[in-house]
Amino acid sequence: MPTTRDRLLDLLAARPGLAQAELAARVPLSTRQARRHLTALEAEGTVVATADGPATRYRLADGAHPATPVPRFTDDEAEALAVAARAARPLLAPTPLAAPLAAAADKLQAAALADVVSFEPDADAALWSFDGAAGGVTAGLDPDAFRALLTAARGRHAVRADYFTASRQALTRGRTLAPLALLVRSGAWLAACQDLDAEPGPDGPPVKDFALAGFRAATPLPDRPAHPAPAWDPDAHAADRLGALDGDPETVRLLVSPEAAPYFRRKAYSRTQLVEAEHAGGALTVSFETAGLDDARAFVMGWGALVRVLDPPALADAVAQAHREAANLYADS
Repeated sequence: MPTTRDRLLDLLAARPGLAQAELAARVPLSTRQARRHLTALEAEGTVVATADGPATRYRLADGAHPATPVPRFTDDEAEALAVAARAARPLLAPTPLAAPLAAAADKLQAAALADVVSFEPDADAALWSFDGAAGGVTAGLDPDAFRALLTAARGRHAVRADYFTASRQALTRGRTLAPLALLVRSGAWLAACQDLDAEPGPDGPPVKDFALAGFRAATPLPDRPAHPAPAWDPDAHAADRLGALDGDPETVRLLVSPEAAPYFRRKAYSRTQLVEAEHAGGALTVSFETAGLDDARAFVMGWGALVRVLDPPALADAVAQAHREAANLYADS
């Protein structure tokens, strides 16, 4: 079992320049314990401390700690890592993490994949193709805003954000948001944030999804903590609502045909899905909550003539118009 001292030194060997709070969070230790250990390591000359504004950052003194040994992988493990690194490249392409991923993948191949015999990593790359950003954001993420949002999510504090809402073609300055997680849905990068400017509900400020491409600026507000509900979970949040993108929840009601009804009886397409009524002949009235109608429109249209929108009227009109435009494409067939 590694000691606290060993864990701190291993962290600094892998990530030189971490601040005291970052080291404390990763070990984990209390702030007081981290300060005591780091002060002792600095006094003996094992680590070097450098002031960085209000923070103090630490690195290992030259020759103070042996390099962490490279783990040995089986061929199956090495293959899985190589494929995962390639799959992640298009997904991370819009973000500041793309270049570090490419560098890490090169290091992994040089250090950990050199001894594999069942496949050739360079040649094997030609067998795989991934398009992680299909249908989503491929450019335009502000790297400073991305880092500010990620740092705030890790530290559970708010940011002051300038955000462009594409559906309204409007830029709102100075929004107070508390990022809880970064999500990727249909290839688009989103930030799930508590909207601290909105009226709080029973579980606190509402959590909404914001497209990362919409952030024009984000300034950390470390003195404004986030307080998510204890049971809040990013995976459950992403599954809860269709198209919950920076808006107030709306209830969608559908008339589901007898042919499609068995699918809705055995599968919940949203965690808020509710069968409101069963009709003669086997049809259903089904409802769910959404905060954005674009995903709901795509979902309904995927069912063709088997599902009809009852509410809201705006969604019914959008689906009807899309079907008319599709039908017009075949008017001369």
